[in-house]
Amino acid sequence: MRQNIFKPLVVLFCALVVGACSSSSKSNSVVYGLTLAPSGIDPHLNASAELGIPLSSVYDTLVFQDPASGEFVPGLAERWTISDDGLTYTFYLRDDVTFHDDTPFNADAVVANIDYTTDPDNHSFKAALMLGPLKSVDKLDDYSVVFRLEEPYAPLLDALSQVYLGMASPIALETWGSSDYQFHQVGSGPYRFVEYVPNDHLAIARYDDYDWAPSIYDQDRASIDTIVFRFYEDPATRALALESGFFSTPGFRRPTTCAFGKRSSLQSIAPPSFRLFSGRTLRSPTPR
Repeated sequence: MRQNIFKPLVVLFCALVVGACSSSSKSNSVVYGLTLAPSGIDPHLNASAELGIPLSSVYDTLVFQDPASGEFVPGLAERWTISDDGLTYTFYLRDDVTFHDDTPFNADAVVANIDYTTDPDNHSFKAALMLGPLKSVDKLDDYSVVFRLEEPYAPLLDALSQVYLGMASPIALETWGSSDYQFHQVGSGPYRFVEYVPNDHLAIARYDDYDWAPSIYDQDRASIDTIVFRFYEDPATRALALESGFFSTPGFRRPTTCAFGKRSSLQSIAPPSFRLFSGRTLRSPTPR
């Protein structure tokens, strides 16, 4: 039985009926309030579940998981095969993908990403552990790679569908290294990384050349130009910021954190999942 790494990310939307939402739509931008300020936001090295909310739209993954069926569907890998003994996974990659810095996506990029993640000097808190008993990742040709395992590991596809193992530009990884890459992230997703100011905000912008959306996306192009994620850890501060129009959508995890009392200008909606502006359903990994 496949181990379930994912749990649905249940997000409570507390949106203004009038005010911030309508003004955001006019400028075609959204300000989103996050409930945690991560100590670091490199998904390959840091472990916060909340970093997946903005960065899942910056990175593509080798495979995606269909939120409706739970099945894995092609992403940056067009197809894959698994050996009968479960020890080798061979991925056949798309040949039409480039990262936001115009670096081509290929087998070398996959190997560079796994090497960066598993390098003990980089101290990956989560992604390296998600790879389980991985022995090596080897390039077969420009668009084929094989993952070799020490023993069968059923959650591998699940792990490879998460933002923690999203594919980054190998040039950016090499240029900035583990200490500075979090400030200069480069993926291949529908949004490009703009800036990160610790304890204040993270900004992303639509990548207009995105042309390789997976089948689980509702649309080929993102409809929102820019998204700014602001960090509001204190519930009272979040409530005041929302009511004052500083942001339009807060990522509250529990209804008790949305302490607006009976104010008539606010409406709470609890959907079963949150579909980000690119059309991707976000899910929160099970904590370690």
